[in-house]
Amino acid sequence: MLKKKVKIELSNEEQRIILYALNELRTGLIQENKYTDVVNEAIGKLKNKMKADRYDLGVILNALDRKRKKELAKGNDTEQMDYLILRLLKIYETLK
Repeated sequence: MLKKKVKIELSNEEQRIILYALNELRTGLIQENKYTDVVNEAIGKLKNKMKADRYDLGVILNALDRKRKKELAKGNDTEQMDYLILRLLKIYETLK
């Protein structure tokens, strides 16, 4: 069975936010001695115009959520990240 994929266009800023979030998730997994293959795969697919399936979006959303929680704990603004998460969640829901 083929996985349904969707094209996502990301601005340079959105791409940067996602990359930082994925890198933090990857670092955390390394510290916990867990596999990072899934995150490495998502990082490799990250482009301004990327094709993503539900699985890829799940990894990205998980990384963004963790990053957002850390930024909120520091008292930092998360407005751009919130918008990006909501946008990606809407796309994620269409892939059911």
